[in-house]
Amino acid sequence: MFDIEDFVIVNRGLKREVNQDNIYVNGFSLPLHNDGFDNYQKKINSSSNKLIYGVFDGVGGLIKGEDSSFKATHNINFKKDIPSFLKEANYAIIKNNQEEKIKSGSTASIIMIKGNKLATYEVGDSPILIYSKGHLKKVVDEKNPKLLNNYLGKDEKLKITTNFYRLHHNDRIVICSDGLTNNVLEEDILKVISSSKDASYITKKLLNLALLNGGNDNISIITLVVKRNYYMLVLFSIMLLLILIIIIQVIILLSI
Repeated sequence: MFDIEDFVIVNRGLKREVNQDNIYVNGFSLPLHNDGFDNYQKKINSSSNKLIYGVFDGVGGLIKGEDSSFKATHNINFKKDIPSFLKEANYAIIKNNQEEKIKSGSTASIIMIKGNKLATYEVGDSPILIYSKGHLKKVVDEKNPKLLNNYLGKDEKLKITTNFYRLHHNDRIVICSDGLTNNVLEEDILKVISSSKDASYITKKLLNLALLNGGNDNISIITLVVKRNYYMLVLFSIMLLLILIIIIQVIILLSI
């Protein structure tokens, strides 16, 4: 029984003229042409909701990356499983590329949370960072490729890297575009994530580091902090106690 505190920032960076990143936060995403976004923050109970977060980065070197990342975010359907959605988004971008006679694409890094279960889905090189019990795990489909070989819109042979984890109290999750990880060393990211349990502080600090180190790409950061819901825990304990009392009373009545 956990609460999820989140904070989201999308920044164009210091060198790019266009923001090609997009994000998805439980039904919210950015419009096609945008200059970034900040200060999205909520606190949601994970036991009663299926939570979906994602970062989509228009592939560098290709044209209209913002179109592809936009198409991906606007294809998400809560009623479908994530792999099915990714395949549909891939097809939609391929079809658009064929119609416009262009080559465009987007990465996709998505997480889904339900209760204490976390699932990650990766296409491309936008990392998911999971900090749990003092250790940082970097989940990424393609690690430091010179040429991105797997992304939405490339071809129909889409590779989806899927992993499953169990959440713990005080876990931190960061989904980001490589505008963060290409500008900030992993050890410095670890220092920031491990130093705070505040999603807003972590997100803003990581963005500032990326900008200080050049900010040569679009920077999208979604930070989640997992916190135990003590109210729900107490309520659940009371319910168990009441059930136990009823069972004891029934046993006593039956024994008379």
